[in-house]
Amino acid sequence: MAKTNNKKVEARQNLKALTKTEARPMLQLSRQVKYGLKSFLRNSWLSVAATFVMIMALTIVVVALVSRDILNNTLNDIKENLTFSVYLEHDLGRERVELAANRVRELESVRWVGLVSPEEAMELYRADNHNDQSMIDASFEATNRFPWIMHIKVVDPEQTGEVETFIRTDRSVADLLATDRPPSFEGEKREIIQNIARTTSFVEKVGLAASLLFVGVAVLIVFNTIRMAIFNRREEIYMMRLVGASHSFIRGPFIIEAMIYGTLAALATSLLAFSLFRGLRAYLEDYGVTVAPTYEFAADYWWAMALGLLLLGVMIGALAAHLAVRRYLKLNPR
Repeated sequence: MAKTNNKKVEARQNLKALTKTEARPMLQLSRQVKYGLKSFLRNSWLSVAATFVMIMALTIVVVALVSRDILNNTLNDIKENLTFSVYLEHDLGRERVELAANRVRELESVRWVGLVSPEEAMELYRADNHNDQSMIDASFEATNRFPWIMHIKVVDPEQTGEVETFIRTDRSVADLLATDRPPSFEGEKREIIQNIARTTSFVEKVGLAASLLFVGVAVLIVFNTIRMAIFNRREEIYMMRLVGASHSFIRGPFIIEAMIYGTLAALATSLLAFSLFRGLRAYLEDYGVTVAPTYEFAADYWWAMALGLLLLGVMIGALAAHLAVRRYLKLNPR
């Protein structure tokens, strides 16, 4: 009973202070911030739960965006450095091979052409097997049957039709092709690019779906948290409405409370995401993932990313609080 009386006394005091400031916007805002913070601390367990869910939602958004950027950079890096190989007969003269290479260089879809002679191929073989002396000794005794290799970099590795057609139809190149080794246009290199492209598209779709799902969950949790706060302050709200308080005046503290959830969640997510990213960078690079451009961008523009998360968190909180208060006022008209 005494606890109920204390709540009523506190409600009357709050009402008196608030109604005096409704005509003074800046003072009204300061009061709304004060009571929003007080409500946040009063409902500490609900506040922690709502903040935690918002951290999860913002983390999923960050992971989706970072993963998309990393995969795109990895795909572009592979495309930039991918070299297709065309194998020519091993007993050809250099002039004839150089002529064929120059013909390929004239194609608009080709960026670079390099040649590896059978002798150079043998040296590369010995270098690759430098830890196996038996293999090196055998290479000196065996006849060099390595083919000429024409390495080709194209503008777009997914568009190799012009080069393939030229190599198979132009007599200056087609007559030199090794019969037992098909060009790597037909091999697994193209499949690697296609697989990474499909993975990137899949990650984008899953990331978008997961982000929308968790943002929706965050809105729902904050919505219910604000409804609980409204329930705890229903008598105060009732008295405020009796003396003519506007809806915006009543709504203010609850929106401030929800915005506090978003602010704390954004700060926690920023620290968590950057710490995880820095810790996982070396691990991802060991697997050939292109992380450096994304990491450098995050390091240079961390403030912009933190600001973006802050705005997103505040918007989620404000939206959920607005919906919760509007629903209460709609179900409890004057």
